[in-house]
Amino acid sequence: MTTTHERPNLRLQLTPLTLPDTPPQPIRWQEDLPLSTDWLSAESLPTPTTLVVYPGEVAELLIQLENLTSQVMQLEVTVEGNFPSQWYQIVRTDDRLRTVCLGFLAQAHLYRFFFLLLEDNPAQTYLLPHEKSELSILWQIQADFFEFQGQLPQNKSPQLDYVGQVRVFSQLLPLAIRETTKVRFNVCIRSHSLYSNFLPEIYRNIDFIGRLLNIFEQTLEPDVNILNSLWAYFDPMLTSEQFLPFLAHWLGWRLTPSLSLQQQRYLVRQAIELYRWRGTRHGLRLYLHLITGLPLDENLPESKKHIRIEETFSKRFTIGKTSIGSHALIGGGQPNYFKVTLTKTPSLTIDEALVRQILEQETPAFCTYELVVN
Repeated sequence: MTTTHERPNLRLQLTPLTLPDTPPQPIRWQEDLPLSTDWLSAESLPTPTTLVVYPGEVAELLIQLENLTSQVMQLEVTVEGNFPSQWYQIVRTDDRLRTVCLGFLAQAHLYRFFFLLLEDNPAQTYLLPHEKSELSILWQIQADFFEFQGQLPQNKSPQLDYVGQVRVFSQLLPLAIRETTKVRFNVCIRSHSLYSNFLPEIYRNIDFIGRLLNIFEQTLEPDVNILNSLWAYFDPMLTSEQFLPFLAHWLGWRLTPSLSLQQQRYLVRQAIELYRWRGTRHGLRLYLHLITGLPLDENLPESKKHIRIEETFSKRFTIGKTSIGSHALIGGGQPNYFKVTLTKTPSLTIDEALVRQILEQETPAFCTYELVVN
């Protein structure tokens, strides 16, 4: 709704540019207004317009000014009300530099040096005869406004409705009598209601019903969001750090505190694959790749891999098949023996103690190994 107040010299109009989900209904004015009482009783003011502000979003209240005289007019716009001053900011929506220059050139030379100072303040401007100008009041409150309101003492209810006024000081040049024009407006803090979309159209336009449904929405919606994203809790790469140990325990996997959180996520994700290949060269190489960060080098020969696993044992002594001197060697190397060679890259640091722990854990009971870190 647009509010217009007109004086013989100036027309002042307020228009909210933010469309509310539902037409707001006043709750109650919890505090006395820090405004002078003359503007409430000395003159008959038009019905105030109402601006709805949603926490975390920007709302805009447009101020339109029109000079109704044939003289240059100097204006100063102020905003006052029972709301914090950090909630709003007055900004200029049109280029006033040209108008200011023309206005001062049309007047005595005494005024031509003042526009440089006045132009820095968007709330101060000049209007040529019968000219119009626009200013905007941008509103934004913190996204956790309602959470902060929940921390109020029990004997104090949260304040959601505020009242204010735009006061315009106007003066015709040169040096005429200064006049004041005032327009009142209301500011209502509301939150978006998802549940009201399920109501018949006739009930969606009732502000009280929307606020009532918000009570249930704020209570139930967190659980609904958890159910909607439940699949992410069972993905080791997406789940929270607190839920990761549960997934690891579910798979029978022991977490390694010395590894980074990202490495532990990868290990839990690859746990089933590691179980499937446990006791094999491929499984051991994959495990070492995950904890050290060394590449797998699957397309390279074994001698050129960063993780080399070389098996040096031959066939066992078998009666009737093995010949002394050709297939069997008395006092030879260790049976079921393999050698693991890790070639470090300049950007990686290998925890040798952790690697040995993994080798002891993954090596079959009948095998022995040797670890070499280059």
